[in-house]
Amino acid sequence: MNEETYQKTDFNVIRQQVAKLATSEAAQTRLQHMTILTNLAEVQALQTETVEARQLLDANVHLPFLSLDTVQNLLTKLHRGYLLTAEQLVQVADFVRGNADVVTVLKRNATIAPTLASYADALTSVTELADDIYNVIHNNQVIDDATGNLRKLRRHQRDVQAQVQAVVQKASQRYARMLQERLPVTKADQLVLAVQATFKNQVPGTVVGSSATGSTIYIEPQTAIRLNSELAEVTSGVEAEVYQILAGLNGRVSEYETTILRNLDVITALDEIMARGKYSASINGVRPHLNERDQVKIDKGRHPLLGKHAVPLSVRLGYDHRGLIITGPNAGGKTIVLKTIGLFIIMAQCGLQVLAADTTELPILQQMFADIGDDQSIENALSTFSSHLTNLTAITNAIKPHSLVLLDEIGSGTEPNEGAALAIAVIEYLYQHGALVVVTTHYGEIKRYAQQHPAFTTAAMAFDEATLMPKYQLLMNEVGDSNAFWLARRLKLNPNIIEQADHYLTDHDYRTDIYQMKAVQHVEKREQITYTQGDRVRLNTDGRQGLVYAQDKQAEAVTVYVNNQFETIPERRLTRLGKAADLYPAGYDMTRLFKKYDDYKFQRDLDRGSMKAQKKLDKQMRQLQDDRRQS
Repeated sequence: MNEETYQKTDFNVIRQQVAKLATSEAAQTRLQHMTILTNLAEVQALQTETVEARQLLDANVHLPFLSLDTVQNLLTKLHRGYLLTAEQLVQVADFVRGNADVVTVLKRNATIAPTLASYADALTSVTELADDIYNVIHNNQVIDDATGNLRKLRRHQRDVQAQVQAVVQKASQRYARMLQERLPVTKADQLVLAVQATFKNQVPGTVVGSSATGSTIYIEPQTAIRLNSELAEVTSGVEAEVYQILAGLNGRVSEYETTILRNLDVITALDEIMARGKYSASINGVRPHLNERDQVKIDKGRHPLLGKHAVPLSVRLGYDHRGLIITGPNAGGKTIVLKTIGLFIIMAQCGLQVLAADTTELPILQQMFADIGDDQSIENALSTFSSHLTNLTAITNAIKPHSLVLLDEIGSGTEPNEGAALAIAVIEYLYQHGALVVVTTHYGEIKRYAQQHPAFTTAAMAFDEATLMPKYQLLMNEVGDSNAFWLARRLKLNPNIIEQADHYLTDHDYRTDIYQMKAVQHVEKREQITYTQGDRVRLNTDGRQGLVYAQDKQAEAVTVYVNNQFETIPERRLTRLGKAADLYPAGYDMTRLFKKYDDYKFQRDLDRGSMKAQKKLDKQMRQLQDDRRQS
């Protein structure tokens, strides 16, 4: 089954919803890509796991999944030669201890989840590793008693730190008037004095830094230099000892890496199962009965994306009939029926429960194909009909027994007679090759084919004649129509037209007499629009937009500023998009919108032979010549 079918039936959305209920990224990724199983025993096993997960949740039992994603990443780092920190080692220990807790919970609830309890046997206990880590690391720090040497080094470290504190404190009292801050401060991991810059040469010691402004100099008192050196040495010893302890624990984790990874895979599988159970609880799903007889029986089914808002669907297929032709008005729910049938079967074969009555029974299919919706493509130059035909070609080439084919509005998008004939031939071909077929259509010929063929049946979408609204209810063994004539009468279309249409429905003896019409002169008085400078308009000829500069009502033309130039446009070729009064504040200087109009008017006056314009041009030329001579 391909991804397109999952998308057409909305299963891609369902997968995402289920995945979000998992704890770990690994389980989420698996659920986002889950596909159907086609072996009955394997599907039954998945369904059993989901049922037991749901029973645990209903009993308020939750499995303690700890640090799944973190441990996977940490083991990868360890494998690459990284040394795990104390905090990271605790995360490994938490995961290991969590595994033991999962085993305890599963075995305690074996009566309601016996299959899941068997997963406990696949989890290898490595609690001794967790104990080793917890024994030497508390609050993400290696404790003093981790080793005798560390205890000795830490005690020495604290003694020297106390001596340094006392010496620096004494110095701060001695030089108190020279200090920027009364108490010692820590800089570069050293306890120092914050000395005013003007006194820096009066406090003996080593300068270790200064403030950003230079007003404060940080000095290590001379009396503390020897002690700080001793402290640095003992601190180095502490760090070396801690490193050795962590390295030993990293080695222990490496010893158990294979076991931890195997346990991680088991825990991830349990995470997936519990996510399926959580999804079942969220939709109040039921376990469907399964068969290998290509029999579909959905009782009171609801598409899970519609939930309680969906009208319950009951449908039978594969018992006395292998084909179902669904008819009815547009937007009446036919497509939802197709999607619900396909989605339920896919969900069942992925181990998911469905939103329906517990009498629902679904088949284990080998294939499913769906041509639902309009896949016309501009990029590939495919029309609606061409895209459907492309899909039908792929389906008919791949069809095998124990398949389901869902076809929405088959044969549409082309000449109705040819479309119906081609649709019937495709349906017949699919049936002859052992497929279950569910089709929606408006074509009367396809309806009649289903009524005449013993292996096919019909169903109609209910329509409320009182409210003119679809009921979204499937009526098995009924033939629906588009209710065109009934709706036309209800909406009071001319009765003569309806009567003639009814005649043409059964008798194609069309009236061909020519109606002689009297010539009638009709002069339409167009109301002239008054334009204001600054109005925004669209040129109907090419869609460009511009601003009105002036209107010549006598000539019924408007001067428009568009693309940095002025054009005179007939009024009838303009559409006003906005009035200047609405576009600009009161008192706005409109001339600012037309920076090039003076140049435009000057050129136009010259073209008309204006003496005033000619004099202005002569003056500009003389000025230009004078400027050149001076330069």
